[in-house]
Amino acid sequence: MENHEILRKPDFSLVVQRGSLLILQDEMYTNYLHGIAPRRNDVMDESMVNLKECGVNIGESYDRQLRVSLTFRVIEKVMKAKIF
Repeated sequence: MENHEILRKPDFSLVVQRGSLLILQDEMYTNYLHGIAPRRNDVMDESMVNLKECGVNIGESYDRQLRVSLTFRVIEKVMKAKIF
């Protein structure tokens, strides 16, 4: 492995349709690594656990379009010095 990378296969994938809001919390946020693979399109496969709910079929291909990703986190105060 180059640069000491650890290659992991995801436990599952989710189809996140255009205009969706995805909120990760509790165990899903703390116990699972999550991310978005850099690619131009996605081919639906059996690792995607919500195909039926999204109305898509295994083998269908979808081109990715522009997306906006916002992340909000609750962070405990760890520094006593006032910065602002």
